[in-house]
Amino acid sequence: MLEGPDERAIAAELALLGAPLDVDTLARLAGLTEAVVEELGVRPPLPVLAGLGEVLSSARPPRPRPALPEPMRTALRHLDDHVLSRVAADPRAVAIADALAALPSGSRPWALALVVAQMLSRAPRGPSGRLAGATPAEASLGRVLARPPAELAAVDAFAHAEGVAARVDELVHALRGAPAALTAADVAVVTHARALRGLGDRLALSQLALAADALEQRMPGRLRRRRPTGGAQRTRIEDESTYPIGGFSSMSTRGTLENLVTSELAIMEPDGSALRVELGFDLFDLRWAQGELLYYVRDEAVATRERRALVIALDASLSSARVKDAALPWQRVVLTMALVRVALTRVVGLLGEGELRLHLVIPDALAAERALLAISLRDLVERRVLELHVGDVAMGAELAAEEASRAETTFVRLVGDDDAADLELADGELRVGETPIMRWRALRETPAPARDALDAWAHAARALVEGAC
Repeated sequence: MLEGPDERAIAAELALLGAPLDVDTLARLAGLTEAVVEELGVRPPLPVLAGLGEVLSSARPPRPRPALPEPMRTALRHLDDHVLSRVAADPRAVAIADALAALPSGSRPWALALVVAQMLSRAPRGPSGRLAGATPAEASLGRVLARPPAELAAVDAFAHAEGVAARVDELVHALRGAPAALTAADVAVVTHARALRGLGDRLALSQLALAADALEQRMPGRLRRRRPTGGAQRTRIEDESTYPIGGFSSMSTRGTLENLVTSELAIMEPDGSALRVELGFDLFDLRWAQGELLYYVRDEAVATRERRALVIALDASLSSARVKDAALPWQRVVLTMALVRVALTRVVGLLGEGELRLHLVIPDALAAERALLAISLRDLVERRVLELHVGDVAMGAELAAEEASRAETTFVRLVGDDDAADLELADGELRVGETPIMRWRALRETPAPARDALDAWAHAARALVEGAC
């Protein structure tokens, strides 16, 4: 039997979830609630936790709810309309659901709780500084969640409906004031949940993901690629009986006009059409300007594909970049790691993976940053596109010299603002200071001056990508 007002109040919240109670539902909610309480130190309303857990796990809108007392029915409708539907409509919800499905079953409640806790922590706080609608964690919470569903359903939930509805409405109102339903940090935390050992690791990875997302948003969708100085060479893909030679292999949003998917021409308007006269453009022009036109990708004989290599070496002087400028939301070293991640991702997108080799050299003085980049760039490492090395700039120069014997190679070093070395061994250098400066040994066009401090980092990332490609 339930004992005390606390246990009866918790049981009433469970009866007012708006979903059938069974053993599996209670078990999932128990694991999620205990992990969220451990992260936040307080207990949010159980209907909010259950709704967020269901939507994030499936990336689907909330299901219809059964009839409930009027205060609770209105509160749950606000929850569905203003929070859960907004989360389900976010494109990042699919990535989070996929990442949760890839985790072992024992790790999913904890990983899901990390995302829910991060979402709730972004909600604006009141004058007291507490999370809206939350209550202190009850010692009896675990005992109530372990009760049989029939015993919980027998509780007089109507007597508590008004109080539970008020707490749900309070939290929904706070979540509506959050800048975004989901962020890149939420996806990163779930994707790399097994590699994160503590709160410090999660905070660092979240900052890196947010900084990389901010830089990516400030960079243009299309970047110029310089003409290669060498011709095609034999690649390591030599089994022509396994890999197709010639013909169309896929479709992409990048390509040349002769490879345009012919159905795209159906959306072109004649010159004298009403739409062209009124707007001056048609849907075809709009899709071309936004880079959304589809092109056939031709497999041009993978046995003779262009070879490219990029070596990026971080200097030990970057340890001085562990400072935060007043005009920036993150430390310089966090922005440096975000710049490296964005640059490598863009280089892979521009040059492809057929015969592209990337090397990232990081010294022992930046061991914490090296561990964080290893987690953030794990997908490139697992696809054998990127190799991580422990060493200094001299080791990076040796790797570049070795790669230059078989591929067109670009060597870039990243140094701190107090480094006095000349640009001799490297093709390019990014000097990290209050304003990052990207310079190349050979004169190349650089982007226009930045409008603000964060824009300067995005322009430096752009200059690195365009110089390397």
